[in-house]
Amino acid sequence: VIEMKDQPATFHFGEVFAPHGGVLTGAVGQEGGSARAERLAAAFAACQGVESGVPHDGMWPMIWEKAVIMCAMGPVGALSRAPLDKMCSIPQTRALLRAAMLEIARCAEAAGSLPQGTPEELADKTLGMLSGRPAPGITSSTLRDV
Repeated sequence: VIEMKDQPATFHFGEVFAPHGGVLTGAVGQEGGSARAERLAAAFAACQGVESGVPHDGMWPMIWEKAVIMCAMGPVGALSRAPLDKMCSIPQTRALLRAAMLEIARCAEAAGSLPQGTPEELADKTLGMLSGRPAPGITSSTLRDV
């Protein structure tokens, strides 16, 4: 997620969960929209292997969607000291990861920025996406810090 506020732009980067040769997907936004955001999204989209655009609902739903991943995977990974593939495949850690995702999705809903559907659907969709991609040994930076 790239958030643009003032000159110069402020960039926020997170880990990318794409297999080798995958596509990096991102969105560019500025509160209220702007031609500047459209130009930057078009520049990224012109790069090979990159999909980019300006979200019509603004950046907050995308920021919350990212938070569902990062704010759950980091703490649960550090607590369990397990890489993503283990967190997703062990029933107890998978349930803890889903519960953390659900709590964050409920916060997004309370803030009025739930990306789409219900908090339960967002947690399940996110967990399903992470479960289908983990290469063995992928860890969050929070786990590596502890």
